[in-house]
Amino acid sequence: MNPVALTKQLVGIPSVSGQEAEISQKLSQLLKKNGFRVRVIWSKGGRPNLFATVDAPQVIFCSHMDTVPPFLKLREDKKFIYGRGACDAKGVIAAQIASALRLKKQGFRNIALLFVVGEEVDHLGAVDCARALSGALKEMKAVVVGEPTENKLAVAAKGIVKVTL
Repeated sequence: MNPVALTKQLVGIPSVSGQEAEISQKLSQLLKKNGFRVRVIWSKGGRPNLFATVDAPQVIFCSHMDTVPPFLKLREDKKFIYGRGACDAKGVIAAQIASALRLKKQGFRNIALLFVVGEEVDHLGAVDCARALSGALKEMKAVVVGEPTENKLAVAAKGIVKVTL
């Protein structure tokens, strides 16, 4: 799996928040083709989140499929890939898939990939997946969240609390 080539494919798919169906379908097909069981977890408005496993996961690679508007087409030069989602977070998704496939090939089967919708606006995918997967993650030991951090490893991140008064 070439993560650069996959990044280019993903950047070429419009996936502004609320319009994640096409990228979800592409990722689902790719993961199934590579031996993952894919479960779609639906969010309001028919928005598909993906949870892909081999065996009971201990490590989950997680990121989001949606981007902020407007859609910007792929372009590149000798050093960089440009386009909406190139670093936040379609490039991350490509790197996570390539890593998971490499681990799977080396015999590690307790891995999963979780790709959610709505990170850029309402976090609906994360909320719905947390509810849907609470019982399925008994063996989980770590979640690796792919989000740009100035190329610095972060071992924790701020959370979010939403309150309606």
